[in-house]
Amino acid sequence: MSRKYKFLDKQQAYFVSFATVRWIDVFTRSNYSDRIVESIKYCQVEKGLMVYAWCIMPSHVHLVIGTKDQPMQNILRDMKSFTSRKIKEEIKNHPKESRREWLLWMFEQAGKANRNNKEWQLWQQHNHPIELSSNKIIDQKLEYLHYNPVVAGYVESPEHWMYSSARNYYGLQGIIDVEIECEGKAQADACARWGGAALNAAHRNKALSIHYQQLNERQQAKKQGVIAVARKLLILIYSLWKNEQPYDPTKNLIQVLTLNAV
Repeated sequence: MSRKYKFLDKQQAYFVSFATVRWIDVFTRSNYSDRIVESIKYCQVEKGLMVYAWCIMPSHVHLVIGTKDQPMQNILRDMKSFTSRKIKEEIKNHPKESRREWLLWMFEQAGKANRNNKEWQLWQQHNHPIELSSNKIIDQKLEYLHYNPVVAGYVESPEHWMYSSARNYYGLQGIIDVEIECEGKAQADACARWGGAALNAAHRNKALSIHYQQLNERQQAKKQGVIAVARKLLILIYSLWKNEQPYDPTKNLIQVLTLNAV
């Protein structure tokens, strides 16, 4: 059954998820995931798709996206149509696909049962876009998206999952370019490095996590919160270097959080 959710403001960022029919684990091979990456990159260049975050899981895809050109629903429609055809070809032609007959049969049966398709259906038909209208919602969706592979038990840390924008946010080279609000390449590189370190620290350290959440509750912009946490890390690093002291996680961060309060 199709649920036709609407994108009300094409310039607004949305959290979008779409899954394979019956949540079948298709994207367990890089060949299949690469077709999704290929389509996202094409839409960035040719259709005005703006990608803020993304993650490909075995049975579904999460995106935080906007558009500066074509309507969002049209972009997603074309993306799902293209990837459906390409992944069907990949499944048929992959020399080591042990589930070939079963996968083809499952998606063919789904297509025959849906009058909107012609004998093949890879994706469930709904996208359910969620408008990211506040910093709190943005933070929730980014954390959920990037930590999805960790919660599922595939990796120990978000940046270890190759098919995700977590690598960009942690200052690593990502497969897909994402929109990071920094001016100039040098500033963007620094923003990515320290932003990733700050977010990592905020997730892993209780004191920094509380500090970061307090900033969000005070309606600080997400970028300001990340910069504030990064600044605390820089103060701590400089202090340890200057005084030739070893790092003590039970003392040092609590001390530095009392300095230059934001």
